[in-house]
Amino acid sequence: MRGLNIDQWAKLSSRASLSPRLHDTSERLAELVDQLGEAPGPLAGVLSASLPQRWTEVARRSLREKAPLFEWESPSTLVGAGPTSLPEADLMAIGERQARTRGASRAVPLYPAPGSGGLHWSYYQEWFGLAQAIDQEALQAVAFYNPSTATRTALRVGVPEVISSYDEEKQRLELVHGAHSVLVDVEAFSFMGLVRGFLPEQVLAVAVRHGAARLQRLDRFFDRAQAKVGAQDVRFFDNIPVLLLGDRLIIDPVAGKFLEDGTEDEEHDELLTRAAEETFATRCTCLVERIQPVLRPKSETLSSSRSGNPASDCLLVPLGSAHHIVYELACPHTNYRPTAAEWMTAGWSADRCKSEWLKRPIPGELAVARTTTAFSSAVLVHGAEIGALAGSTMAVSSLARALGFAPGARLAMYVPNANLMFLTNERMGNGNRLRGALESGNLATILEREACPLGPTVDYLGQVKVEAVTPLHVRIRRLELRPRRAGRSA
Repeated sequence: MRGLNIDQWAKLSSRASLSPRLHDTSERLAELVDQLGEAPGPLAGVLSASLPQRWTEVARRSLREKAPLFEWESPSTLVGAGPTSLPEADLMAIGERQARTRGASRAVPLYPAPGSGGLHWSYYQEWFGLAQAIDQEALQAVAFYNPSTATRTALRVGVPEVISSYDEEKQRLELVHGAHSVLVDVEAFSFMGLVRGFLPEQVLAVAVRHGAARLQRLDRFFDRAQAKVGAQDVRFFDNIPVLLLGDRLIIDPVAGKFLEDGTEDEEHDELLTRAAEETFATRCTCLVERIQPVLRPKSETLSSSRSGNPASDCLLVPLGSAHHIVYELACPHTNYRPTAAEWMTAGWSADRCKSEWLKRPIPGELAVARTTTAFSSAVLVHGAEIGALAGSTMAVSSLARALGFAPGARLAMYVPNANLMFLTNERMGNGNRLRGALESGNLATILEREACPLGPTVDYLGQVKVEAVTPLHVRIRRLELRPRRAGRSA
């Protein structure tokens, strides 16, 4: 979370949420069944049912009988299959008629993943007994479910101290304990459950129990934070707790781990105190801290100065006539921009900061898209604060060498946003074409889809001659810039 400050408090969520990640659902479901023991009624049967086994049996019978077949596997969920000789629309219509009898209006088809270019979920290959038949397009399978029915069943495993409130229109379940609450996206959990081989009742029951435990741990954590550092309130950013202490916000990933699975760190109190009291540090309980330069327009550094004189407020180096390289402390969760005086007191000059940063200028991976013709080459690079490399000819040269440009090549370099750099051996003019592509929405949408946030606007244009340096050692993944087909498939 960049620039963690009191102005952003109102933008944070006052409620935690549960992610429909299902990597440990099997273990938690088994624990839940053991805890419930001899549960009355159909609940125990639903929680212990094997959807992969039951759905595969339905599919086998369908292929054997060469006809569509649907069966209810829980109060909420109808599963079915049919040979591909039957048009998909006909299979869906047959299933919809039967599903309507119990209000199961949400459909989750299992589409073949091979050859789809990543358009379809492939999880079914891990658990569906006839996955090969789907891949070979000899079988089609689909499930229908009623999220409200699944939620009502799942709530039967609730904890008495935790109050539940279900909004059927928004398909959202809220669990409340004391002053805190957790949100569960019922449709997302149900969909992902079926895609991964679980009934909606199963994943939602696990979510109800996990949410209750999370809330109880949240109460314990906040009481301790109040006593230790005087925390006044807690909110959440990406499900990580953020504490309010006067005019300071503290992001606490160590507490986030505790809320998730109960893992306690014996150094948590010390880390929390450091984040609350230390002046030369990020406001975070993690210790993965590094020096990070950022490229910003002078207009931004002027407007964000504390005294009206940015040269005395932060440690910066001019880059051209309209930009600054500004030095910050950064961790994976947030950043902090010390004043120039704080840097100097801690023994850090701009030259020392630069030297330290150049030891590892790119801590994470880069996403790269390339276009090449017989006469030119252009590369779009995404990485956290990649624009800062513009402040060092050697750093840009090292990146260019890693991207395949030869020593001696003269490149145009455009940084439209802090996390985006465009390098080309063509003449580029003023960068308006790339900026236009970003502002048109297409490129920005694709980058968002690929989890590539743009960062603040920079609009820096420069040139560099590639030096004969060692190529930058960094993880690179290929960035696919072609638009994908709309729609969500299983």
